[in-house]
Amino acid sequence: MRAERGNLARHLITHTYAERERALAEGTAPPHAPWEHTADALTDALVGLLTAPVTHPHPATEHTGP
Repeated sequence: MRAERGNLARHLITHTYAERERALAEGTAPPHAPWEHTADALTDALVGLLTAPVTHPHPATEHTGP
């Protein structure tokens, strides 16, 4: 689960900042929206992702079937 959530966190960080940069380059970013706002929102999302309970824990077994 840690590896899966780590992968999700990496994607979230990459895409959040890429979208922010794209919006700034296109001039579609909200006016006066500071980077700190984006960082705060990203921090909240990451904390939620990394501390959420595991819904269906799966045993650490190898997948052998279809």
